[in-house]
Amino acid sequence: KFSPYDSNLVATTSADCTIKLWSVSTGERLHKLLHDVDPYGPHPVTSVCFAANGQELVTTSDMFVTLWNVQHGQELRTWEAHTSQVTSAAHSVEEAVLLTGSKDGTAKIWDLQSGLCRRTLQGHEGPVSAVALSPE
Repeated sequence: KFSPYDSNLVATTSADCTIKLWSVSTGERLHKLLHDVDPYGPHPVTSVCFAANGQELVTTSDMFVTLWNVQHGQELRTWEAHTSQVTSAAHSVEEAVLLTGSKDGTAKIWDLQSGLCRRTLQGHEGPVSAVALSPE
């Protein structure tokens, strides 16, 4: 995904359980982000999106959402977001709002400032495979 504020910055995720930030112009890896070792082993990162401020990155892995500082590559906060694997995430363009989808069949709207769930969207009979937010 391209950063909405820096067209020279992209983020990738992988089943190798890492997130990498890259310079488009040079191809140089700027940061390799990795969670602390979990006693149950590493978990593949399933989605990535830039926060509206351009200074933070949101990733999902297993049932968790993590907020990272882009400049320093530091983990800011991780929280349990769903009862099953989080499959996708989308960040609003203008607000600190995050939408996540999960194999538990729900989508959730999060306030990134407080880390609180604003609303749970239920009604799918299967896993939520992708989410998107309208730019308006």
